[in-house]
Amino acid sequence: MSSSSRTFGIIVGSSGALGRAYAPVLSSLASSSSLIGLDINPSSDILGLTKVLPLSGTADDAVVIDPINTITDGGVINTIVHCAGSWAGGPFPPPGSPNSTFSSYLTSTNSMLTTNLHSAVFSAGLASRYLPPSGHLILTGASACLSVSSCSNFMPGYGLSKMGITNLANMLRNEFDFKVVVVHPGTIDTKANRDAMPGEDFEKWHDMGGMAEGVREIVERGEGGDYTVETEGGRTWLEKI
Repeated sequence: MSSSSRTFGIIVGSSGALGRAYAPVLSSLASSSSLIGLDINPSSDILGLTKVLPLSGTADDAVVIDPINTITDGGVINTIVHCAGSWAGGPFPPPGSPNSTFSSYLTSTNSMLTTNLHSAVFSAGLASRYLPPSGHLILTGASACLSVSSCSNFMPGYGLSKMGITNLANMLRNEFDFKVVVVHPGTIDTKANRDAMPGEDFEKWHDMGGMAEGVREIVERGEGGDYTVETEGGRTWLEKI
């Protein structure tokens, strides 16, 4: 089968925990018969990916677009999934918090804008270039951005970055015909989160496999919109807002 008759999907942040969970599930999509991974620390041992490309701080055409065009060779990219991101605390400086300096607050905020919002903007740039009207862009938001009260003063940078993703999604929906989906999880059950918060109740955290299955179902139904992530009784699913 020639590349021009094939369809492709892209996972941005493919080497992270969420990207690794999404890849084998989304590889079963007819619209993602061949999955390309993009990551600043690329790993080629991820089930479901057919190719992994490295990203750099200067993601110009020679680094990203040219290799994608070579791989797809005229084929259609129908699904782009944004899995990149991280969490860092950084409360407002005094009097907001006695444990924060102005420098640490700005550093944390800049880190969150870079890893969370900038990676989503990058994914949106790929979507505007490649996705047809029937395509899907999946962005990773957070439950912390759904209301101001849910994003407390110990993580303003994180909240701002995730709220920016919500605004970005609305801008894209107003401008393009492809479907935009934003998934808003709470705490995701990853090894890093377990190591950082060993005393928490892991049963209440979201299973990444369940999130991936939820995204696959949304794409198969041809839907867009915003979704919360729900977990109960060992099961994780997505629920439309």
